[in-house]
Amino acid sequence: MPYLTSDVITAGMLSRNEQPEVAVGSELRLRPWDANDAELLLSVYADRDIQQWHCRTLTDLDEAREMIDRWQSAWRLETGAHWAITSGRRVVGRAGFRHLDLAYGEGELAYWAVPGQRGHGYVPAAVTALTHWAFDIGFLRVFLRHSSANTASCRVAEKTGFRYEGTLVSAAPHTDGRHDMHVHARTTNHG
Repeated sequence: MPYLTSDVITAGMLSRNEQPEVAVGSELRLRPWDANDAELLLSVYADRDIQQWHCRTLTDLDEAREMIDRWQSAWRLETGAHWAITSGRRVVGRAGFRHLDLAYGEGELAYWAVPGQRGHGYVPAAVTALTHWAFDIGFLRVFLRHSSANTASCRVAEKTGFRYEGTLVSAAPHTDGRHDMHVHARTTNHG
């Protein structure tokens, strides 16, 4: 059965190009992850906060490299897009789209800051830059979900102009049980 609506973004629009670097003001930039980041990734996923809110850990460098490979593949498959947030040559966090839907023109953001780099405004700056990037290439809606108990993630959403849309009850498993999830979004017609 044919759809009665057209795809918002044509398939192939992302994958026909290399994943870009994205400027974030004069101090930061977003760049695609590469195999050289595996050791840092391994250490980040040993952090209790990362494990709590992202519900995963990495046990060795091979697993870290596999994660980077999955992130790189997501770009080629047009299902996601993941960037390292960098300050100079130092990786200070991650921001990206854990899910992209080209047909609907929407993407779901995910982010974290490297332990010791939290509270410097790196993540909100990256989220703002990626939201503008997505809108510039034709996306209509960017959203994020976070545990209702994750106040830091909620602050990022508020600082970056994402409107609170509601709470999904018992929507996601975490290490301490299922959590309610807040949904925040920005759209092209509402900023």
